[in-house]
Formats: sequence, structure tokens, C-alpha cells
Amino acid sequence: MKNIISLAILFLTLSCSKSNEEKKVVVNNNPLYGTWVLSKVLAGFAPGLDYTNEEVKWIINSETNILVQVVEGTLVPPFMPLNENGTYPYSINPGTILLEDVTYDYSVTIDTLIVSKDAASDGIIYIFEKIIN
Repeated sequence: MKNIISLAILFLTLSCSKSNEEKKVVVNNNPLYGTWVLSKVLAGFAPGLDYTNEEVKWIINSETNILVQVVEGTLVPPFMPLNENGTYPYSINPGTILLEDVTYDYSVTIDTLIVSKDAASDGIIYIFEKIIN
């Protein structure tokens, strides 16, 4: 009888425990993580450029790199950072992001990313909308 009870306890213990892989929980505190599509570029007093068909995507799924996808034929301002297909390094500090060795201001909400350079003095503002977490 002791053997049966011991086997039953062993069976229940082994069948109910999860492997170490299943127990891992990834917590991501980087608010930039996700897929962002460019929706608008504002530059000083010039008319803004609107993007509506996911022509420019920034995919941020690491602490150090941004994957950029630009649909062929899309008019992207030459002064815009990360304006060609590729993988680019980035780093963030509170309120700033370093892209291509240039420091930009940024702010992020749940579904909007704003990257700007000298916005207070008619600089450039890039507005992105989040489409995937």
C-alpha cells in the first residue's frame, strides 16, 4: 500500500510541475518595443507629409537595434533618420534616443511615438503609430 501511495504522489508531483522553460516570464519595460508605422512628418512651417499605408515601419524588438522597412517608391525625406531598409543601432536615455549618431527627443504613449529634433524652434517632428506590440 505504501508503494502505491508513494507512486501516486510521485506521479502527481511530476505531472503537475512545469519545466524551467515554461516558468520563464519575459517582462519588457521598454516602451519602444513593437512595430511602429510613420504617419506624419512635420518640418517647420512646411506642409506636413502624411503616410497612410504603412510605407515606413520601425520594428523595435531588441534593446539595441531597429529594423526599418520602407516600401519601394515611398518618398521619405532625406533628412529623416533611418530612411532606408536595414537594421540600425539605437540607444535611449530618459527623453532622448540616439539614431545614426544624432540625439533626438522622443515621447511615447501606448500607441504613439514622437521623435523630434529642435521641435521648439520649428524643427522636425516624426509621428509614428503602433500597430503591433
